[in-house]
Amino acid sequence: MANPATNWRIVGPREWATFGSSAPSISAEAALVALLWFIQAVVSPIYVFESGLPQPADLLLLFIGALLFVFRGFQAPAMAKGGLGAVAGFVFYSLIVNGSWYLFLGDATLLIPSAYYAFNGFCFFVALALYDWFGASFFRWTCVAIMCSIAVQLFTALQIWDSSISEAVRATLFFRNPNQTAYYAVLTGTILLLCGRRGHLPVGLRALLPLVFVGLTIITAMTQSRAGLAAVGMLVVLYCARRLVLVVLGIAAVLVAVHTEPVIALREQIAERMESKQKNLQEEMAYRGYARFWEQPQHLWFGAGEGAYERFVALPGKELHSTFGNVLMSYGLVGLGLLCAFYWQIVRFCGWYALIDMLPIWVYGLTHNGIRQSEYWIIPALMICLELERRFPTGISRYVEKR
Repeated sequence: MANPATNWRIVGPREWATFGSSAPSISAEAALVALLWFIQAVVSPIYVFESGLPQPADLLLLFIGALLFVFRGFQAPAMAKGGLGAVAGFVFYSLIVNGSWYLFLGDATLLIPSAYYAFNGFCFFVALALYDWFGASFFRWTCVAIMCSIAVQLFTALQIWDSSISEAVRATLFFRNPNQTAYYAVLTGTILLLCGRRGHLPVGLRALLPLVFVGLTIITAMTQSRAGLAAVGMLVVLYCARRLVLVVLGIAAVLVAVHTEPVIALREQIAERMESKQKNLQEEMAYRGYARFWEQPQHLWFGAGEGAYERFVALPGKELHSTFGNVLMSYGLVGLGLLCAFYWQIVRFCGWYALIDMLPIWVYGLTHNGIRQSEYWIIPALMICLELERRFPTGISRYVEKR
């Protein structure tokens, strides 16, 4: 059987099943891959090694990809080939730029970012391949795993609430720094927003979604990340759009909460941090590394490569704290154009509202470079998969068996 619209190929007869149904059975291969994906989504916020090194969830993603290749030969929806081609083009260009600068400067750190982007492109493909295999169930158990992970994060955050407030410590939870924790809240909240809007959350969990966003707001507030608070605020606005009852209840809850003693203490800490970090626009841009644009503009055409940061006058020794800004400085207008071409493929397939859904992530990316996080690339894949499900609804999950 084949569906020419999405290039689904089912090898061998198999039962059809819905998420949570006990009647049908699935192949051992499918069960193993689904379980591993669930586990990696749960452990995604757990950083065991230093930042920049592969974490447990990354290693699980690599193993899942290997299993997909063994079991199915890396099948993916044919309609996603434009996005895959754009990702491949960006990865290839980053390799050319970084490789050229490595030959010129001899700094091996220039080779590492291209490996990251290759892995990110791999994550984009894995998400597409999993949907191709499991259908709509892929959304549901991904969201269940994320909610479990958020619950663990929130429970941990509440355990350290008193000590964090009294000692003026920014919460990191299982990450290496508080900004990573805040970014996790933005990324996972975006995934839940996308899937919840399309009705791909189990009914019981859909009712809990407002509480989940409250939890993400609490986690982000405890990190005191300015970018994280702005991004999560925008995420909450997008979630509440066209939900008048939620808006009214949310405003009432905020008015009550801000006058409670724990929230007052947290609010004062955030206000103190905001005041201590006040800078004018030029100072803030210089602090984030944007000054490289006008201090060394010769790199804006083809890129300065990503690494060997000691050669820069602005923010020497560190990367530029911006997602698109880092791409522009590292890979020039050519590299930024390739990245925009990737998003153009998403817009062509999903519509302009896909850009609105990415706004919270990009708001965070104004002052932090978040492009290397795997969820950053999994989210566009989910957008494509959700649009495929809308256009070609099956109402069932597809489990296939290797012949």
